[in-house]
Amino acid sequence: NYFHVILAEEIGSSHVDGFQTFENNGGIAKNIIIENNIVSGFFHEGIMMTGTSGSHDNIIVRNNIFSSEGTASWGIAAHGIYNLKVYNNVFVDMAIHGIGFRWTSTTTPTTGEVKNNIFYNGVSNYWKEEGYTLDGAYNLLYKTSGSIDPANYPNDIVNQDPKFVDVVNKDYRLQSDSPAKDAGATLTGF
Repeated sequence: NYFHVILAEEIGSSHVDGFQTFENNGGIAKNIIIENNIVSGFFHEGIMMTGTSGSHDNIIVRNNIFSSEGTASWGIAAHGIYNLKVYNNVFVDMAIHGIGFRWTSTTTPTTGEVKNNIFYNGVSNYWKEEGYTLDGAYNLLYKTSGSIDPANYPNDIVNQDPKFVDVVNKDYRLQSDSPAKDAGATLTGF
């Protein structure tokens, strides 16, 4: 799928995301794979998920490109999701956060993994709120200006340009000498 260019002035007070799921009146979202999508130029979130007390479980987000182009955006906002796995994605120009494991007064803690992703030029990369479980490693984190404190991401590649083929024209394939090439963890069973 290709989801692109959602502007604040076009959507008014509605909440428009590339993918969205909420626990409304007993709804559930379990055993879902979100893969091979391009979500570009979005105003809110690339993916917005909110579950309560086990309603949302075993969601895999893999092999996607999230490019907010500097608008007011998150790549993934996850509230109350069990076993969220975020693998092998590219997050470019996130104006707020790449990924956030969050809570509200009606949700339970989000748990999961964030591995083998590239976070390029975002305000923040990935994080969790207190008491949540997030296994993050083997990601590449890079800002075009300033630097990222490696102590905050001890299991990741930090402050190394991923060497996209042509970031200006949104060609996020990696050049042959990219530090991300063959640097991720081998993931099985997903």
